[in-house]
Amino acid sequence: MISERSYMREPQSEPPVLRKKGSATITLLIINAAIFLGQLTLTDSGEDLFGHYFALSWDTLKQGMVWQLVTFQFLHGGWLHILFNSMGIYMFGKDVEDRLGTSAFLKLYLISGVTGGIAQVLGSWILPGNFGGLNSAVVGASAGVYGLIAAFAGLYPQRKITLLVFYIVPVTLTARVMLFAAAALAIFGIVVPQGNVAEGAHLGGLVYGLICIKALLRQESKSPIGLPPVLKWVTPPTPERSCAAVFISQEIDPILDKISAQGIHSLTDAERKTLANARNELSRPIHRD
Repeated sequence: MISERSYMREPQSEPPVLRKKGSATITLLIINAAIFLGQLTLTDSGEDLFGHYFALSWDTLKQGMVWQLVTFQFLHGGWLHILFNSMGIYMFGKDVEDRLGTSAFLKLYLISGVTGGIAQVLGSWILPGNFGGLNSAVVGASAGVYGLIAAFAGLYPQRKITLLVFYIVPVTLTARVMLFAAAALAIFGIVVPQGNVAEGAHLGGLVYGLICIKALLRQESKSPIGLPPVLKWVTPPTPERSCAAVFISQEIDPILDKISAQGIHSLTDAERKTLANARNELSRPIHRD
């Protein structure tokens, strides 16, 4: 019922998250791990063939292998590479998915990766010395992870995060500061290339993630019902309200399930109006004689 949903309750220090039936964040981690194990089992010739068709580069993209803009995100170059990308997906993905819904979360993550891949290959064409060269191949989930970092910082700018600098020294900073630091490091890595790190992909994913989350927040702020987490607590059912139970079950619950799965931005105008009217009606106090 409507009153049992976590995002219908009064927020405490932070808005509660949306309830969801599954976790795309965990699914992404499983897929990445499974593909990486597949990479480890390949022979040298098989690995080269796999990399040619599914890693991303300017040369192969010119040949029409556009699927590489997605597939490169699920390949990794070693244990540390997949470990730190997996940590990023887990740390930032859960809260972003809970807030946006599974569909919007996946779109943001994957399109951040695509945008980062495009930025990297275009950079390798325009400034090959700063982006690894025309023949360099790009693999890894980092662009999508940077998109999640930007989205997380946009949603929770004052949330404190503890990171390990050089994998040893713990440093605590707010999500907003972390976003600026990530952007500065990516730009510095482009200006002063550091090894085989695809900083153009990082920056591209970061920029898309930030633009996307700002657009979603603007859209939600204009909604007549606002963000789901700030909806008020609905008074538990009473005999006077029992006549509304069937309506809630048939009309309101499907709308709330849609918010949980796809985010509030997916609602039609009619669905928004129905939910707003139901909230106002059920929130009215009952006067007894």
